[in-house]
Amino acid sequence: MSFARNADNLGFAERFRTGRIFGRTDPAKGGMRPKMREKLTNSVISTLKANRGKDGNLRPTHYTDGAGLDIVVMPNGTKRWESKTYRCGQRIRIGLGVWPEVSIKEARARHAELRAQARAGRDPRLPAQLSFGELFERWYQHGRAAWSDDHATQIRTHYQTYIAGKLGRVDVAAIQPQDVAAVFTGSLKAKRETARRVHSTISRTLRHGVATGVIASDPSRDISIYDILPPSHGKKHFAAVTEPAEMGWLMRDIWDYPHSPVVRVAMLLAAWTGRRTNEIVGARWEEINMKEATWIVPAGRMKRRTEHAVPLPRQAMELLRELQAAAGGSPWVLPSRRSKSGHLSDGAILSALRGMGWEVGQMTGHGFRTMFSTYANNVGDWNDKLPEAQLSHVDKNTVRGIYNRGEYLAKRRPLMQWYADELDRLRLGGVTDGAGGSKGAEGEAAGKEE
Repeated sequence: MSFARNADNLGFAERFRTGRIFGRTDPAKGGMRPKMREKLTNSVISTLKANRGKDGNLRPTHYTDGAGLDIVVMPNGTKRWESKTYRCGQRIRIGLGVWPEVSIKEARARHAELRAQARAGRDPRLPAQLSFGELFERWYQHGRAAWSDDHATQIRTHYQTYIAGKLGRVDVAAIQPQDVAAVFTGSLKAKRETARRVHSTISRTLRHGVATGVIASDPSRDISIYDILPPSHGKKHFAAVTEPAEMGWLMRDIWDYPHSPVVRVAMLLAAWTGRRTNEIVGARWEEINMKEATWIVPAGRMKRRTEHAVPLPRQAMELLRELQAAAGGSPWVLPSRRSKSGHLSDGAILSALRGMGWEVGQMTGHGFRTMFSTYANNVGDWNDKLPEAQLSHVDKNTVRGIYNRGEYLAKRRPLMQWYADELDRLRLGGVTDGAGGSKGAEGEAAGKEE
């Protein structure tokens, strides 16, 4: 059947005969989307009209200039520019104004800018430029309510001292890893812990930009300050956070960890108990005495192959009760998400630390043990045998090395509750003056030498 004899196709045949367009329907617009063979000109635009849909009514009709720039002819004859870009797989349409007020040249230039922003990972619907300093203020105001005054002051001071001069006025979409690396120069090279906090502030700001659609990724994630700063010399140990302020940062990161509640609990148990990661991820409910708040680690998972009792602080018991209620019959305290019959992998804690930005040379799963031992011995006024006993670092050749579940457990319990409370205090921005928190009369008596 020819087009001339089919009334339904006469419109299409006439448009096809002109040689200017191919026709196709656009379900999203409910009308026709003719595709131009050549770029638009003012003379061509002046002749464009809205086409009729199958119902006979005039519909908005798109005529393309190429590369995602359209001019849309409305049923009332108005002709407006529309830019189409893609970001993260999402199609974004942005109006550029009405022709002829907005000329072809102006529409093409604006469309090219929007496409460049989309390619750079920015949402073209946002303002054309946002400086790092402006994004920092957005992130700062977003998190300020949850920070203590001391913590907020520290973040602001680090920004003004080390970051603002290097990145403050830079378009956040244009920041490259090399720009981040340039921050860690001068006096900051000799301040490793301060450098880590500065890096964390930069990364948190950029991650806020990712979460709010300003940028597509965090360019600071490819920068390790340990590749920039001079190497430290000395005996190699498992990397661990031992400064109180850093411990507070770490605990805030753990509580804010968004990817897996089970992994978050694993990291918290590591922090609160000082136990090895393999002991934690392999814990079974049958090992937990919920009534006595005690965890009995069987000899098979202990390094010294000797059963070990672990007193659990109040904070740990609250989380364990929630986990047990949702256990669904699993024998594992920390079940695997990938296997119905298995437990969390040994590498889950380390992987989470790296994902939060705690790098090689900063913190490891084993580092929670060092963190506990250092803080308890240097800050708390405890019998130095108690932290070692909690870590199962006992001398088998001494009387104190003989495990006495009742006596040593009773003495370690106030120690572990004090430490969990201290971690909470540091997480909320508390400052340690060297004396530590109050243990109370019971803890004071239990911590002294006999």
